[in-house]
Amino acid sequence: MNKSIKTLISLLLTIMTACGSFAYFNVNVNAATIMPSAGEANLKVVDISQWNDSVTTNTDDIDFSLLKTQVDAVYIRSYGRNDTGTYVDWQAVNFARSAQEVNLKYGFYYYYIPKKDDLEDARQQAKTYYSFIKNFAYSCVPVLDVEYNPPALDENGEPNPEHLSKAQLAASVKAFADEFKSLSGFDLMIYSYPNFIKNNFDTSFPWNQYKLWIAHYDVPAPMYGISSTWMPESSWCWSRWDMWQYTSEGTLTSVPNSASGHLDLNTATDNIFLSTPIALSSLDSPSSTELNGGDITIRGWALSHSGVDRVDVYYDDFLWVGSTSDIYERPDVQESVNSNGRYNDGLHSGFSLTVEAGFFSNDKHTLRVAVINRNGTVNWFTYDFTYAQVEYQSHVQDVGWQDWVRDGDVSGTSGQSKRLEAMRFQLVDLAGGIEYRTHVQDIGWMPWVANGALSGTSGQSKRLEAIQIRLTGEAADDYDIYYRVHAENNGWLDWAKNGESSGTAGYSYRLEAIEVKLVPKNAAAPGPTTRAFVERIAPAPIDPSVQKVVYKTHVQDVGWQDYVTSGDVSGTSGQSKRLEAIQIKLTNIAGGIEYSTHVQDVGWMDYVANDALSGTSGQSKRLEAIRIRLTGAAAERLDVYYCVHAQNMGWLDWAKNGEAAGTAGYSYRLEAIKIVIVAKGSPAPGSTATSFRQAPA
Repeated sequence: MNKSIKTLISLLLTIMTACGSFAYFNVNVNAATIMPSAGEANLKVVDISQWNDSVTTNTDDIDFSLLKTQVDAVYIRSYGRNDTGTYVDWQAVNFARSAQEVNLKYGFYYYYIPKKDDLEDARQQAKTYYSFIKNFAYSCVPVLDVEYNPPALDENGEPNPEHLSKAQLAASVKAFADEFKSLSGFDLMIYSYPNFIKNNFDTSFPWNQYKLWIAHYDVPAPMYGISSTWMPESSWCWSRWDMWQYTSEGTLTSVPNSASGHLDLNTATDNIFLSTPIALSSLDSPSSTELNGGDITIRGWALSHSGVDRVDVYYDDFLWVGSTSDIYERPDVQESVNSNGRYNDGLHSGFSLTVEAGFFSNDKHTLRVAVINRNGTVNWFTYDFTYAQVEYQSHVQDVGWQDWVRDGDVSGTSGQSKRLEAMRFQLVDLAGGIEYRTHVQDIGWMPWVANGALSGTSGQSKRLEAIQIRLTGEAADDYDIYYRVHAENNGWLDWAKNGESSGTAGYSYRLEAIEVKLVPKNAAAPGPTTRAFVERIAPAPIDPSVQKVVYKTHVQDVGWQDYVTSGDVSGTSGQSKRLEAIQIKLTNIAGGIEYSTHVQDVGWMDYVANDALSGTSGQSKRLEAIRIRLTGAAAERLDVYYCVHAQNMGWLDWAKNGEAAGTAGYSYRLEAIKIVIVAKGSPAPGSTATSFRQAPA
């Protein structure tokens, strides 16, 4: 915090109050009321930076064990400012680690340097702040220190071109705060002081959407003694404060260099605390580590706010399984669950225990996982699982029969573009049976076979395109069987179960790999189930005698699709494939139809007409938007409506008669389109509110 400026202002206000008037401003006092706290303010907080230490990069001199007995929380400066710009506070990392070790709640503040009319710089500074603090398990609301604005006049008394108006400063802070929230999910708390607020904050901006940390020294409460004429309550921008920095001359025995009285002390409400994230754990599932009767691995991850020290595992009636302190890196968990850094050392969350084959009987079991945290607390998690196995092997192009694998392991290949040509499945030590059939190139669905028999072809070089698997007998009563496939041009599809189709139809796409899992009856699926099978349905033949609009699209990795008509979908859904070109024509309608597409790296292309190609061919460029209009007699008696499915947007609303449909400025691909013609002036086929989205400048 910039102590020198605030100390001078505080001293000036104190002298003015003592003299009974603000002579400098030539007004009478007419003191306003104080600003109350936003709740009970009974917490003691200290804020520190490298200047509260010996300013070395290796150690800190603050006794954090003692500090924990003196304060409820500590705020740490993350970034400071010098003549060359911002820099990471030399002690920020050490301070955070020391606070974490003694379980002292802490947070960070960022000294903000706004730039005039440069909102992108504000967003970049927010990214810089977030990229630093996300590495720590902070417990306090992140703070933006807003107390700097280049002076209105330069050293020659001329207007300073770098000075921000009140509106410009508000816009800059908002850009920073919005970007930070989009990254972290948290709103910021704003730090400032009365004189800066009065001279730099736009009162029309809703500042009270953020919590307030206000600095006002040597007064019984913030805003005490300030002239309501000089700074009326309407200029305060907040009606309540969440934390109050009441002195910069405090001392604490835990901070050695504060003995001479150079330490910021605060009182705060519990609004400064973020809710402590709940402990989390997940079991990836017991799985076989060998191909035939191998050892069993219990693998998963666990997160807690203080960090994980050890994991103990029991099963059923608390029968001992084992323990591990080898908590290893799980980048996938760090990215998906701990991206905002709320869990200490969240990168190290993985655990694994291996027990001998036969440890679990072929039955339903409950695993009981005890996560012992670094602060000494314990979190318990339970997981139900069934120890029963399905075994399977694949015949792969140019490879032949692979070894048998079990229970969720991958059979097939990845990244080699090799087709599966045949499959075998069987149950291991489980009553009941397993049946399956495959959809084969040039053949279609083959008959059901069971229990280790071959499904597919041998020596014919024909690809598998889809598969169905189901259990029979006692196995079907107790378990569901889930399976998913890796299909050409689609990657891993979602999970199918109990005889449902998995794969593709109508695309001539090969299966390349498969995973199969048994789960207890009616238990949760091992993953998403919405897109297990992708079927290409041929459009109905077009009657040449009917008046219609007819169109077809060129799709990434597919090529030209067949013509469709009058509201049918042309393109793809759920496959993330771009439209690259389109042709449109009228049948049995006097007049014509013209259309223009907005193409990646090109922009709006010239209008073409009556089944001509609009877009590109062989350049792999996406369509991003389209305009369609009728001409001649058709335009006089008909309207043309059209809507598009855009990446990250889904189906947009209907546009008509030359309006743009799609997006601009987002680099989003069009994936599908529908077109209809209606009598002139007839109602639209659906909503027309948002047919086109333009990215903000």
